[in-house]
Amino acid sequence: MSMAILGGHLLGGRQASRLRKLGGGTALVTFCVAAGCAVVLFGLRRDVAALLAPRPETAAALTFFLGYSCLSLPVRCAGMILHGVFSGTGATRLSCMVSCLCMWALYVPLAFLLARGLEWGAAGVFCAMTLSHCASFAWTVRLFKGKKWLEYGMRRRQNEYSPISPDPGGKRGGC
Repeated sequence: MSMAILGGHLLGGRQASRLRKLGGGTALVTFCVAAGCAVVLFGLRRDVAALLAPRPETAAALTFFLGYSCLSLPVRCAGMILHGVFSGTGATRLSCMVSCLCMWALYVPLAFLLARGLEWGAAGVFCAMTLSHCASFAWTVRLFKGKKWLEYGMRRRQNEYSPISPDPGGKRGGC
């Protein structure tokens, strides 16, 4: 949410280059901090699982899940930062498109294929989750490096909030 607020503020102040630098830098720092936390959690995953799940079979499944979650944690966190930047600049369609397509066109079919088709069970679902998060992050970074999201947000704001833009139906103002 903070990146959405800062993104909108910087874009409104016509500071697009500062927005790019702040968004990219924050995503990089977030990635590094999350990677450090993931490494620590990965090392402690058996102890954490035993603490959270007293039954050995449940603890074993949780240990397995935590392993995959640690792999995807840095990309999920950094991707959320970049999606916040997109949202703050008005390019929410890009975030929605990436999230929906990676979920419904990649994660769900891949989870079904790995879990049922290849009979990996829960491991297939966890593996598909990690791959989906990595694909989503790669796509988001590619979009962030381009200019379309920034231009869309700027054009959208200029068209909607310009004092000379038409106001059909008098829908502005009020609650």
